[in-house]
Amino acid sequence: MFKSFLPSLPILSRTLARALARATTCAMTCTMTCTMVLACGGSQKPDANSTANDQCSDFELDVKKVWSEETKVKVQADFMGQWGGTLGADVAQQRAQSVGTSMDRIAQDWVMLRRSVCMDHYKRGLGTDAEYQARVDCFNRVLSRQRMVLEQLNKDADAATTAMDGLNGELDSCR
Repeated sequence: MFKSFLPSLPILSRTLARALARATTCAMTCTMTCTMVLACGGSQKPDANSTANDQCSDFELDVKKVWSEETKVKVQADFMGQWGGTLGADVAQQRAQSVGTSMDRIAQDWVMLRRSVCMDHYKRGLGTDAEYQARVDCFNRVLSRQRMVLEQLNKDADAATTAMDGLNGELDSCR
């Protein structure tokens, strides 16, 4: 009487084999899909925030090509050599530190303003592409001028410090 409700052993083993085959196929498909999604970086389009953050995140690297800690130490050593004999070591060191601080501030302002303009354009959608490019070009000119001022500092520190003062005005004009 109970025998009719129980499947036979061969039927049970075939059913289990098919279920196992389907589960294995499904697991392999899921594994391959997950692997491909991870390998391709996901299938979602980046949102505006992540795109803006990516495009607006590496400006410190641009500035470090021009003004880094190594450059600062070198410039201060050059100043000590140029000014130390005529002004005395204390005054020369004070001027060298002042120039270093000014260049630090210009570099920090450049990064902050450049990032702000980038975020305004890409994240907030302010301005046209042409306006954004004009501002980027302005910032690039200031960075190029900073490089030229640094080269001039090695030759004539007095003239270069005057030129350095103009960098702040140029940076302000890019806003």
